[in-house]
Amino acid sequence: MTLQWMLGRGPVHRSFGDGSVHVRNLRQSSGVIDAVQAFCSKNPGERADQEYVNHGYTFVMPAHPIRSARRFWNAGPNPTRQFIGSYVVDIYPVQEGLSVLIHVYNSTSFNSAFFHATGYDWERENGIDPMSNVGQSYKWTESKEELCASA
Repeated sequence: MTLQWMLGRGPVHRSFGDGSVHVRNLRQSSGVIDAVQAFCSKNPGERADQEYVNHGYTFVMPAHPIRSARRFWNAGPNPTRQFIGSYVVDIYPVQEGLSVLIHVYNSTSFNSAFFHATGYDWERENGIDPMSNVGQSYKWTESKEELCASA
């Protein structure tokens, strides 16, 4: 994904689902774990009836260099976590609240690759625009009971 993004190749938006290596890489990421804990606190019973949306995870925060370094370090060599950087997590009850749909999404841009220091980004217009904006969406479902037991 990184090479395609740098060269301006590949789709403008990618979606990954249950069973993909990218979803497996994100399941244990800090931002997802934080969102799951908040969701489970909001839905303490056997069934979930309230969604938990717009949980933002910021990879690098210029005003907080120590916290940023820790988040960069925690992502480690994991290519999905390094590529996605900052993201948003939404968690929705499904199957009458017995399961949940977890949706993680972001947009990778020139600006985000340089830790939001440049202020520049652009849309892919003619199919080949190096380092242009591309979106990623990661969705998977889990049992509410198993999800909250591990939170």
